[in-house]
Amino acid sequence: MTYAKGTSVSVEKSRAELDRILMRAGAAQRVTGSDDDAGLAYVGFTLSSRQVRLRIPMPKRGDFAKRPANRSWRAAWGPEQQAAAWEQACRERWRVFVLLVKAKLEAIELNLSTVEREFLADVQLLDGRSVHEFLQDGIAEMYRTGKPLPLLGPAVHEPTEEP
Repeated sequence: MTYAKGTSVSVEKSRAELDRILMRAGAAQRVTGSDDDAGLAYVGFTLSSRQVRLRIPMPKRGDFAKRPANRSWRAAWGPEQQAAAWEQACRERWRVFVLLVKAKLEAIELNLSTVEREFLADVQLLDGRSVHEFLQDGIAEMYRTGKPLPLLGPAVHEPTEEP
């Protein structure tokens, strides 16, 4: 699917739109950021007493250093074309991300879903990890071994002192 292919909406406009959408939904402590070197963008907010951090995989500038295979060998692919292709890819990712968050919030508003159901994987735990980061290794291990995860994590037996 190519929902945002060729969009001309800037990253800044998409970020501002997302901020307005989150504000209307009642989200507090809204923040966005990016790490171009890591190829990630972040959106954080608090909604229904849950802190949520969404990570958006973004293209890295270096991903556009080579000319795409579908380009003619005569086509120039200099620094300007590389920068333009990177910016276009970023604009497309942000547009899709705005649509994704908007759809989740619409489902919540219409009581088709809940904040927990839509954003559970991205809820931040007290140790700074997301629920997804906390569970992903255990779920992979469960599928690998065929053994269910303990509900309360690994069993830890501490010696008790008897009087």
